[in-house]
Amino acid sequence: APEIDVRGNGVSIPDGDTTPGTADDTDYGSTGLVSGGVTHTFTIMNTGTHTLTLTGLSPYVVISGIHAGDFSVSSTPLNTIAFGGGSTTFSVTFNPGAIGLREATVSIANDDSDENPYTFNIQGTALPDVSISGTVTDGVNPILGATITFSHDGHTETSAAVGTYTYTVPSGTTTTITPSHPGYSGWTPANRQLTNILAGQSGQDFTSTTDTDGIPAEEESGPDGTDPSYDGNGDGTPDKNQPNVASFHTADGNGYVTLASPDGTQLSGVQALPAPAPGTFSNRISFPYGLFRFTVNGVTPGGAAQVRLILPAGASCDSYWKYGKEPGNATVHPYEFMLTGGTGAEILGNTVILHFIDGQRGDDDLNSGNGVIVDDGGPASPAPAIPALSKEGMLVFMIMLSLLACLMMRTGKERS
Repeated sequence: APEIDVRGNGVSIPDGDTTPGTADDTDYGSTGLVSGGVTHTFTIMNTGTHTLTLTGLSPYVVISGIHAGDFSVSSTPLNTIAFGGGSTTFSVTFNPGAIGLREATVSIANDDSDENPYTFNIQGTALPDVSISGTVTDGVNPILGATITFSHDGHTETSAAVGTYTYTVPSGTTTTITPSHPGYSGWTPANRQLTNILAGQSGQDFTSTTDTDGIPAEEESGPDGTDPSYDGNGDGTPDKNQPNVASFHTADGNGYVTLASPDGTQLSGVQALPAPAPGTFSNRISFPYGLFRFTVNGVTPGGAAQVRLILPAGASCDSYWKYGKEPGNATVHPYEFMLTGGTGAEILGNTVILHFIDGQRGDDDLNSGNGVIVDDGGPASPAPAIPALSKEGMLVFMIMLSLLACLMMRTGKERS
């Protein structure tokens, strides 16, 4: 004959059990009225010698009782279970509709002659929800796109996409809140710990004044390092507080430039490099501001990104050259990078607009699926021409050369 046994959390639940407990998962514990949705999974075992059949209509599990509407069958068991230890599972989700203790009865119709229907009680407690909220800023301006992680109930996250966040938890929750952002570090505070929350918790704010572009904050504070609000790209936010903007001196210290990638991206590994050694590039060009190295992260894979290089006021250049790989030539080499086919440099006064497409010409890693653009290059100008001698100058030069030769011959004779 078939023999039914229902188990929760690996523990057998007696048929007719009216005392829910946590050991066999029949007590769902506490959850928030709005933030509920707790699911427990139960196993139906057949320890008998014949196939066990669930004889009710699908989903074969019936929820009844005073608060039946707060519990629902969220996954359905098979209706036939093999003998000799066969099993199937079903899940019941607790979504409370009111505060307080909520109770119901599970009933499973089957062909086990002495345990039909198989019943047991379940319960859960609904608590009022409370909200946690705060801001994520650089001390003045909102930081866009941060993630806020809560430590309770496993790994729970919410977004602070526009610089604010609100998250709902059941009252009584204990949690640790931690901010993160790919372009910022050094958070104040590093995290916030809330214990046994019984009321709303506003003002759970976080600030960071350290971006991750690789340029120290003092270096980004203007040419003389005394302006912490320096805004080289003119967007109203100090460069030192933006992960997509970096201001810094050229390698020779004689110029001060700003790099700005699109909002939502992050600069990293920003460096000013000295002008290349002779022979690396054509001797017909020079690099008055040296070269620049940077990486743009957070680009849509395969997508486009424009990076602005703002040179000192009054500065100019004629072209932009890169030193790296390009499609069809994986060898690191110098090449001119002017705008054509959607990629290249566009020069507008003292601003160089670098048009990149992930994985295409100009992106040194040539990987169109990683959302990262790597650049080594710099603005160039024609090299100063070597002055040529005029005809009169050449005549004077030949006369001087002849006189020098005569003088050397005379000196030689006198010595001999």
